[in-house]
Amino acid sequence: MSKIFICDNVYTTFVAIVMKVQMFSEDEVDIILNNRTPDSDSRAERLRKKNLFRNVYYFNTYDCYNDSRKVGPYCRKTKCMFMGCRKYTNQLVLDYTDIYTLHAECLTSAIVREINLLGKNVDIHFIEEGYGSYTKAFKDMEFDNLNRWRLLCESVAQKLLDVKLARSMVKDIYVFEPDLMMWNPQFPVKKIENPDFGRFPNLKDLINDVFCYNLAAKEYEGKKIIYFEDSFYQQSGDNSEPEIVDKLAVLVGKNNLLIKLHPRTRHNRFEGKYDTASVQGILWEVIAMNMPNDKKVTLVTIASGSIIGASLIFSKKMKSVMLYKCIPERERLLSPYNLDFLEKYTADYPEYLVLPESLDEAMVVIANEVDQTQNS
Repeated sequence: MSKIFICDNVYTTFVAIVMKVQMFSEDEVDIILNNRTPDSDSRAERLRKKNLFRNVYYFNTYDCYNDSRKVGPYCRKTKCMFMGCRKYTNQLVLDYTDIYTLHAECLTSAIVREINLLGKNVDIHFIEEGYGSYTKAFKDMEFDNLNRWRLLCESVAQKLLDVKLARSMVKDIYVFEPDLMMWNPQFPVKKIENPDFGRFPNLKDLINDVFCYNLAAKEYEGKKIIYFEDSFYQQSGDNSEPEIVDKLAVLVGKNNLLIKLHPRTRHNRFEGKYDTASVQGILWEVIAMNMPNDKKVTLVTIASGSIIGASLIFSKKMKSVMLYKCIPERERLLSPYNLDFLEKYTADYPEYLVLPESLDEAMVVIANEVDQTQNS
């Protein structure tokens, strides 16, 4: 029997590769990528050529997640969960005993349903998607504060269709740093082995090839500040970031600044004004993985969790400045539980992360970091 990873973004694709190489090297494992992020189709093809996974699937599931469509999102999700979604599941082998996924919606539930219809059982294992998975916000989203319409649909489907809910089949959650968990699951918290390039010497080259690191590497050279675009613009249309970036450019000089667009960005607001990383689909953790441990660069964002990824996974001591507390409260889209985690992380690891209370304070912190970089 076999395993399957369902990867909704570049981060979970990275996690799947690491786990396959270091933890499931002897197992038959499939993987699903989708078109929620740019370049996923070519990334799937590159991964397919590596022969690491038994099957590499690429599904066009963007419409399932795009809430701007006229049809209500829960109608689509309900159909996907409880009526099959066979245009995807018909392509799968369906001999899986284990599903590794970020959450238990849509495609995960559809696969569970098809396996159950074959008279077989399957276990679900959550995998982390950055620091959000460590917070109670993740618990609320997956298990507690569920939409009433969704709960009603699930209840009806259970009774009429004898459907087993995917959420009830979760056996554990895999994260890189179990000690940082800020909620108590009713199931075990297991550790993902941090990438060990000594034991697995081919792993780094494998990751670099799949994510096209060599195409992106030069863009990050010589930059003092890397600004990580947040997902708020994609979610709500909030457009406060250009003003922040303008202030950074005045502070350090625009030639010292690089914008890393959010992986789901489909419109570059900074094009023509500032340098932006052209290889959009590459994961920041892949860039950081290749940087020397003494690399001096300051990472800045409103709330992108990527800026602490390098410290979580590789213990890279890059100073990160998160501006989330500097923006008006009405524009803060994160759960308060996410802020709880960030404040605790800042207290425990002040060498990695700073959470300024105002933009003025942030600019002082960033200026000091840049000065230290120049003097080192």
